Amino acid sequence: MGPEKRQITRSALGRPGDPSEIVGTALHLASPASSYTTGSLIRVDGGLYWSVSSFVVPVGQR
Repeated sequence: MGPEKRQITRSALGRPGDPSEIVGTALHLASPASSYTTGSLIRVDGGLYWSVSSFVVPVGQR
């Protein structure tokens, strides 16, 4: 199993995302409803960040 597949299976949802699951966030950020949103990081990753962040090896240490 390659590294990409391992990351996907470690995500909270256990599958890759679909573009239709991201469109809601993109539309919100492009709309007037997000006018008070500044300096925010909105992760739309199915829980991947929290699932694998402790497994990420810095580039120089691979």
